[in-house]
Amino acid sequence: MNDPAYTPPSTTPTSTILRSTSNLTPGTRPPYAYRLFEVVAAWLCWVAGYMLCVVIPITDCLWGAFAYTVVLFGAALWFLGYRNRVCILRGVIQALISVLLSVSYLVTTNTAIMVCVFLFNCINWFYTVFVLSGTSAERFPGDSFVGEALSSVFLHPFKAPGNLFVAIFGGGKQEDGTERRGGRFGKTLGLIFLGLALAFIPTLIVGFLLSYDEGFTALLKKLFNLDEIGKIIRNLIFGILLGAFAFGALLTSLNRAREKKDGSLPAEGKTVSPRRGTHVLPVTVACAALTPVLLLYVIFFVSQWSYYMSAFFGIRPEELTYADYARNGFFELCTVAGINAVLCILASLFTRRRAADEAHPRRHATHPALRFFLCLFSVCTLVLIATALSKMFLYVDTYGLTQKRVYATWFMLLLAVSFVVVFLRQVCRRVNLTGTLLCVFLAFFLAISLVNVDRLIVSYNVQACLDGNIYTMQGEVLEDAGVSGVLPALNFMAQTEGTQDPALADIREKTDRWLARMSQELHNMKPGEKNIPILQAERALQASGRYAMR
Repeated sequence: MNDPAYTPPSTTPTSTILRSTSNLTPGTRPPYAYRLFEVVAAWLCWVAGYMLCVVIPITDCLWGAFAYTVVLFGAALWFLGYRNRVCILRGVIQALISVLLSVSYLVTTNTAIMVCVFLFNCINWFYTVFVLSGTSAERFPGDSFVGEALSSVFLHPFKAPGNLFVAIFGGGKQEDGTERRGGRFGKTLGLIFLGLALAFIPTLIVGFLLSYDEGFTALLKKLFNLDEIGKIIRNLIFGILLGAFAFGALLTSLNRAREKKDGSLPAEGKTVSPRRGTHVLPVTVACAALTPVLLLYVIFFVSQWSYYMSAFFGIRPEELTYADYARNGFFELCTVAGINAVLCILASLFTRRRAADEAHPRRHATHPALRFFLCLFSVCTLVLIATALSKMFLYVDTYGLTQKRVYATWFMLLLAVSFVVVFLRQVCRRVNLTGTLLCVFLAFFLAISLVNVDRLIVSYNVQACLDGNIYTMQGEVLEDAGVSGVLPALNFMAQTEGTQDPALADIREKTDRWLARMSQELHNMKPGEKNIPILQAERALQASGRYAMR
């Protein structure tokens, strides 16, 4: 960035560093040349794409997936952060969130959670790159967050993915026709790889023709693993495609940072929110549209009050089983909460706002009548959530925990806190609704990712079974938990040694067979598949003596 001949691009946002274009004729594309650090970044993006193909599926390379996340976000901070130090703090926070989430690869065996964390980290990396460009409209996520996040994932990486190939195979020339050092470096490496690629097909043909010699074929099989070579070639092909999108995102962020420095982009925090143009409906229309729904809720609560309140006292209707009682409450909650959330969003998005003036500088933008209706919707949803949670707890007390029940409870609590935030936003103008909801979601996501849910489930069920509720250890509890259930299962076997209870003896027999099978599965696992819970379970099984593998 200290090159005195450098001037920012003026036409194509995804072009590379350009020299002066004052002498170019109209319609002539200005020359460009990638600098050395950009050429190196292009090659590193290819390596990153290749390594991503290697660590997928992440369950086969858990420690590698964690290290990959750390390196990937660290590289983004190094490449963009020191060029735009103003946004480094927010970038570091976003990177730390992904690194903390990636710890779940090491502390849990729940594949569904790992996949969710992996997808979130992919999205968060592109958004972090966008933030580090310094062109976000807000210092903290707010009204523009959704639009910026979507643009960073679905727009910027696809603007010019071909730039990766240009950077790798030469980097272009300067206005005087000479190449930069980065261009010569990229061209040399590019020509080497191009030659190797061209030699692949004739080498394959010659090897196939010479395979008539059995001794030569046996030697090739000893020297080369053809299956592994095929995987490497596949990863290289897909890796360069993934690297092209990553390099496109990096390059776009660099160019946006340069344009902001030149003044062609607005400074941070000064962009007008794009949502302002959607507020077209009078508040009277919005309140009139919400009134019938609220009246329907009032009639429903009055008519079904005894049904909903019975769960708070541990009583269920006689015509319903515990499973049906809890399940009905959950699906009712999802439907009503979804409708309420959509209505609140639409009302906030399309209803006209009051403008602040000198006489009322701290005036709340939303009309008081609309705020009152949104508060009522939040209260109605919170009542349904409270009753549904009470019914779920009643169900868990009887039949124990399962993954679905934990996820349902987690989702209900997330909804409850979210609607509390919506309520507070209507009361207090200072509450940043989008930013606060984002923080709430991240806190819940971190909690369920870093807690070993499967071990928690089995531990709860084992303790409930030891306390006399044998229903909690029936069914597929251990099968669903997998390796994370080994330690609680060993504890159950130790606590029930010599029991005369026929029900417990039957559970012990099933648990014994399951532990023996898990010991064999752990013994056959590859090292890359073993994280902390798996290593702990393997050590405990070996220490037990009964399930040790010789």
